[in-house]
Amino acid sequence: SKIDHDIINEILEIVNLTKLKNRKLNELSGGEFQRVLLAKALAVEPQILVLDEPSKGLDSKSETIFYNLLEKLNKKHGKTIIFASHDLKAVKNMTNKVIYLNTNIKYFGKTNVFFAEGINVYEKFNLDGI
Repeated sequence: SKIDHDIINEILEIVNLTKLKNRKLNELSGGEFQRVLLAKALAVEPQILVLDEPSKGLDSKSETIFYNLLEKLNKKHGKTIIFASHDLKAVKNMTNKVIYLNTNIKYFGKTNVFFAEGINVYEKFNLDGI
């Protein structure tokens, strides 16, 4: 229907894929494909997005584009975003709260406290190998 096409076009614009809408999935880069998956999730108009390792396998440019998109969805579109990640840089730069799990909850609170200046997070929370 026209309404469905309008919704699809709006979502493609949000995820910056309008110019690629006629491409086949196998013609997309990893970052473009990841944004297609995000667009698919947005089609049902969720208030909360739950993502597992959303930047895994992306090159640094695609990762930056993807995280900027998540930030836009959060700030401009009011989406709550929960994501699991081993990428501490992304956690530090993209979140306002952290739940650190290792068998059980080791920390829950503000990101800036978790990454408090002068504290080596790797040592404090025994983040060996991450």
